[in-house]
This record gives sequence, structure tokens and C-alpha cells, in this order.
Amino acid sequence: MFINHTRAKTFSACRRKYFWLYEFDGHGLVQDKKDEKLVIGIIVHAGLASLYAEEGISKAIDRAFQSFQEEMGPNQGPEWEDNLDLVSRLLTEYDEKVLPYDDFSPIIENIETPVTVDLGISGHKHVCRIDLPVNRDGRIQMIDHKTTSSTGGTYLEACHYSYQLLGNCYGYEKALGLPVRGYAINILKKIKTIGLKEREMKQCPSCRAGKKKMPSCETCNGTGLVKRDEKHTQSPFQREWESIGEDDLLRWEKNRLHTIGQIQHERALFDVSKSESWPMNTEHCFSYGKCPFIDICHRGSGKRWYNPPMEMIHNFIPREEDYVDQMIKEEMK
Repeated sequence: MFINHTRAKTFSACRRKYFWLYEFDGHGLVQDKKDEKLVIGIIVHAGLASLYAEEGISKAIDRAFQSFQEEMGPNQGPEWEDNLDLVSRLLTEYDEKVLPYDDFSPIIENIETPVTVDLGISGHKHVCRIDLPVNRDGRIQMIDHKTTSSTGGTYLEACHYSYQLLGNCYGYEKALGLPVRGYAINILKKIKTIGLKEREMKQCPSCRAGKKKMPSCETCNGTGLVKRDEKHTQSPFQREWESIGEDDLLRWEKNRLHTIGQIQHERALFDVSKSESWPMNTEHCFSYGKCPFIDICHRGSGKRWYNPPMEMIHNFIPREEDYVDQMIKEEMK
């Protein structure tokens, strides 16, 4: 069996959601519309990959926009213009204020590289995509980019123990044959005013907060504006490093093998007793907003969940192949 972090995380959150996404009718289902946050993340990733491949900011923005066209198609309405402008400004500021001060060297040939490795001696496979492997102080480490609207406690806590990043370290170490002993989550906050004058400036505190400009004011030289002092917690860019050991990777491997065993159990049970397999987790229905499958998941009778009305299914389309499916095909050749 082939598994990646997203599939394992989905299964752990709700087994029935996993069924709809990856098992239904042999391919899985997705809603017949694109998730805006997901698309923004994809195109920012494309731009960052170009930046770290040393192609320059102009090429990076072009690559991000090309990725948008590939993801969304050529005929998108004007509502996406603001998002694309935000991505452009985000990448430009990252290029100016982060890239020159990075304390590592990117391993360019492996940027955004999918990797498939054995999970122990089980015969199962772990699949991951490496955002940015780097050489930092003579040690190979992983960086994973995250675009978010908030850099609150959840994201910062994830920096200290990320199962996704542990899996990336595990995969890259096995593929490379060299120890990988650390990672960082690279957070890019989508601040709508990033790169604009109003973000960098604030009203002068000496000129009645700038409400009445004073030509003689020495604080702002009569402009009514002064440069804003930005605290670290307000920065759109945050990154924290975490060291790991061999025990962390072995613990991660054991967890993944356990998850695979549970998935295989649900598959076998589905063939025998559909109503008892792939149980739903109602606590997850609204964990990250409304679950897209909520209307076809449970409609009064829990024993009919696996056979929803076709008019409900018509709101979904077959899930397109992801990089896990593509790696499966490569391995099977």
C-alpha cells in the first residue's frame, strides 16, 4: 500500500471521509469546485520553488501565474485578480526581506521532488513531496512552506512536532542514504497590505496621530506619516527549526504502519459488512469548516451511508490523480 501524510491524516480524522476521498468507486470523489486557499498555496509553492532554484523574482512570479493557469484554467473571472496580485506582492517581499538572510544552502536539484521509499520491511510505501531540502551548518534538513491567514498558536506549535515533516525527513533520508536530522516550517502569512505603503507606514504620533499635518514636525518632516515598527509576531514570515533523532523517525514509521493496518482492516470489513465499515467521526464534521461530504455521509439512516442518492453524487467529480497515484504508476511499471 502507498500512503502519504495527507491520506494518513484524513484517515485519522475521519475514516468515512477517507472512504469518500480515496476509496469510493475505485478513485474517490471531490467537490466540483476548487478550494481557493488550496490554489493559493499551490501557486505560492511554485513561485518559491522558482526563487530557490535561483531563477529570480520575475521568473518566480511568472511560474506562479503559470501554475494558476494549470490549476484553474485560462478563463477565470476578475475575482482572482486580487489573489494573484497578493501572491505577486508576497513573493516580492519574500525575495527582498527573507531570501538574502537565509542561513542555509538549498539543494537545488531536489526542490519540490516527490519521493517513494519502503516503510521498514513491510512492503508498504511512504510517498512524500519535499518542498525544500537544504544544507544547514553541514547537516541536511527539510523546509516545508505553509501559506496561512493566521500565524496563531496552532501553526507555531506545529513547528515543534510535525508528523508531515518527520515523514519528509524519513523519506529523504532513505532515498538519499544520508541522515536527515531537522526541519522547519516556513510560514508565509497572507497579509492583504503586504508590499503596500499603508503596511509600512503609520500616522505620526507627534502630529495628533497624523490627523493634522504639521509642517514643522520633526518626527515626520511634515508628512504626517512615520515608518511602522514591526514586531516579530506581526511579521508575514516566520520560521522555526526543530532537531530530530533516529527514535523520532522509528516512532513515526510505527505510527504509519499502524494506520495502514487500520485502512486494510476497513477495506476487508467493507466487503463483508458495509454498514459497519468506514465509521464516521462526527466531531470532525466542522473541524475545518463544513466537511464537503456531510450531505452524502449520513442522511437519517447510518446504514445507508454507502449508497447516497445519485443527485447528491452529481455535486462531485472523480478525484484527479495526485502525486501519490502517479508514483504508484511509476513503481508498478
